[in-house]
Amino acid sequence: MRTLFNKIARVFNQFCINANLNRTARELLMSSDSRLLDIGVARHLLLQGAKAYPWREMNLSSIQSVAVNSTGTINAKINAPVNAAALSAA
Repeated sequence: MRTLFNKIARVFNQFCINANLNRTARELLMSSDSRLLDIGVARHLLLQGAKAYPWREMNLSSIQSVAVNSTGTINAKINAPVNAAALSAA
């Protein structure tokens, strides 16, 4: 009986988490593209709701290296984004 109760509690807990994530995604979808860009959230992932959480896309090709220095702050070298016009001219 206890394991059945635990399974029901887990399912209910996950349902509540997904409901809150979907509500948050709907609210964020009302934001402008520039605001979403500022906070690092992808609109197309928000449209997928809770299943696409955490709604961030990290472009690993743009990061050259990341290191934590002795003071605990992060130093990152980021490559410049590729210019689409330059690619089409080649």
